[in-house]
Amino acid sequence: MKKNNSLHNDTSRLQHSSYQNQPVVQKGLAVFTGPLPPPEVLAKYDDIQEGFADRIITMAEKQSEHRRDLEKNVVNSGLLQQKWGLISATVINIAALACGTLMVLKGYSPQGIIAVSPE
Repeated sequence: MKKNNSLHNDTSRLQHSSYQNQPVVQKGLAVFTGPLPPPEVLAKYDDIQEGFADRIITMAEKQSEHRRDLEKNVVNSGLLQQKWGLISATVINIAALACGTLMVLKGYSPQGIIAVSPE
């Protein structure tokens, strides 16, 4: 029973303390993902100044278009590198076979083709 009384006394002291009249500070955090805030937040930007929401939407559209252009350039660059890699490998193989064939035609042993052949 003593514990209950002491708890009650502590509570009553807090109620009568100077902290009772202090303002309560409340903090919050809103997190959203994506290029645009939720519609209710976006509407509040227009309350600040007319046209802010349109500017934010236009900025998100431009950013999205820019990102798509960059991705297209990366994909096209990769395709071009693959194409040139295949062309280079083909040219090297044909040159190696031609050199090996020429060596055999000039009277060198067939080991010349094996030594020069990439496989």
